[in-house]
Amino acid sequence: MINRTALPEKKTLLPRGDDIRYPVRWNKSMFHTLDRMLRNPNLLADYEMWKRGINPNTRRCITIGGVLHSQLETKFRLYQQHYDEVVSVLFIDLMGINRTEYHRETERLPVDIDQQHAKINAEYTEYNNQVDKAIVKINALTDTYDYVEFDGKKYGRIVKIERGSRPNKKQSNGHDVDEYNTRVDEACKQIEALTRWYDYVEFDGKMYGLSYSVVDDIHIRDDCGGTLRFTETIQIKVYGNSFCKGCISSFNEPCSCVNDYEMVNRYVYTCDKCGYEEHRITHVG
Repeated sequence: MINRTALPEKKTLLPRGDDIRYPVRWNKSMFHTLDRMLRNPNLLADYEMWKRGINPNTRRCITIGGVLHSQLETKFRLYQQHYDEVVSVLFIDLMGINRTEYHRETERLPVDIDQQHAKINAEYTEYNNQVDKAIVKINALTDTYDYVEFDGKKYGRIVKIERGSRPNKKQSNGHDVDEYNTRVDEACKQIEALTRWYDYVEFDGKMYGLSYSVVDDIHIRDDCGGTLRFTETIQIKVYGNSFCKGCISSFNEPCSCVNDYEMVNRYVYTCDKCGYEEHRITHVG
């Protein structure tokens, strides 16, 4: 299928230099604080109680994960500034870390990320250059059915076609208006004679095309070309409008005459190529 509503999109380059926000890494000061916490037997005892759902201040049971439990948790967390926010970690989660290797990784991480971003951005830049060239070719298309293939997709010339309206006549008050209205009639005939979805008739600065999707059971929308085939019948009750004998209400909405409805068969036809559905209704005797 040819995309005639959008152009190929460029890829967004990854942050570079000062714009990069590196992931959280715990600094050496955090580990120094951890050492002090581990040398505090009272804190470790309080943590064991808190972990089991006991308030270390009152020795009473509390709900694990509850408000009070969460408030007491701050005592066992370490805090660090990370750009414009404060991040924290439970002290127990730092205990199993190999500090020498961790600090070595922390020093190497920005360099690795910078190199990775530079490599990806070089690829993205080349891709975006190809997008620019493709867009130039697409904009240069003159035939509605021509297309440019890019990155596995087909792109055609973007044309805004009016599909739900027709040129309007003007109220007659002279020869010029009569002549205009004659041109309107001719344009409408040309529009009705169109056979392909992206064909159009240009009139008064606008492009007019077909408004219906199916012709003789052929699905013409987007030049699909599939055949509509019967798939199922659905029987429904229809209330209101011309089917309601006692009052006026909206279509398919029960009104005060709840027993006054019309049974209809809804025949479902499905396009064998794209899955488009069309419902056709007939009244049940």
